[in-house]
Amino acid sequence: MKLIRKINICLCALVIVLSFIGCSSNSSVTDTIVKQSEINAKIKKEAVIADFVEINGHESENKGRTYFIEGKVTNIDITNEVLPLLTLKVKEGTRYAMYDVLNFQKVDVNLKDKVKVYGNLSGEKNSRGMIQISGDIIEKK
Repeated sequence: MKLIRKINICLCALVIVLSFIGCSSNSSVTDTIVKQSEINAKIKKEAVIADFVEINGHESENKGRTYFIEGKVTNIDITNEVLPLLTLKVKEGTRYAMYDVLNFQKVDVNLKDKVKVYGNLSGEKNSRGMIQISGDIIEKK
């Protein structure tokens, strides 16, 4: 009888411990989500609208600066599965500019989707000669 009672006590203790472990996992996920939303808010607050004429030829001077662009997806390059690349056509005043965006979050976008991108300038043109922005935040419009 004493053995059964000890087993029941151990099982109850195990259930309680596992419950606490489960609760802490949920709170860490929530903490991560909260931290990411704070980071995203900071990125959005610091971002300035990109101006192709000002940036072009001055990539190294503006390296790491946070910009936002809004435009239409004209190309999706998935040859690098780890880091897909989007090309955006952006209307800036009376002219259009093209930017390559590193899709870090692997946001599901399609050709002709309108998106708003927040991210940092890479500091140099990529191998295609395009100005490249990190896609820290990509919002479909």
